Amino acid sequence: MVAEPRGSRWWAAAAACLVLTACGEDGAHTATAAPAPTQTLGYVAADYSYGGPLTAAAGLTRITLSNSGAEEHEMMVLRVPDDVTDLDPATQLLHASFGQESAGDFVGGIHGLLPGKSASMVVDLEPGRYVIGCLIPSPSDLTSHADKGMVGVLTVT
Repeated sequence: MVAEPRGSRWWAAAAACLVLTACGEDGAHTATAAPAPTQTLGYVAADYSYGGPLTAAAGLTRITLSNSGAEEHEMMVLRVPDDVTDLDPATQLLHASFGQESAGDFVGGIHGLLPGKSASMVVDLEPGRYVIGCLIPSPSDLTSHADKGMVGVLTVT
């Protein structure tokens, strides 16, 4: 008789339960497809600006970012609270990055996009104002790209 490692039957039973749990009653996998975005917003990142739309409709949205600059860039998307009336986009973004709740909520981001590369994200945009910006510091002077003007406001209706 060959000795089984202690607990090996328990692991086999647990694995069988996982397989059965992942399948429907007929043994078929029952995955749910994610809803498709209703619109796409395209942006181009340059050294130190964005080109792209400033308004959008509410809904599930694919945001694409292409980096045409010589430096690495990102796009942070921050929902600005409705009660903020004196909006300085660079300051809002910086305060939110340090966790100040009154600055708004991050809804998504594309990080570390190298020159010549593109990436996308899907976010659910609700009506309101959003700050978009890049907090990556320039290698030459360590000033954030947002402080150099790579920041904007997207209005969603």
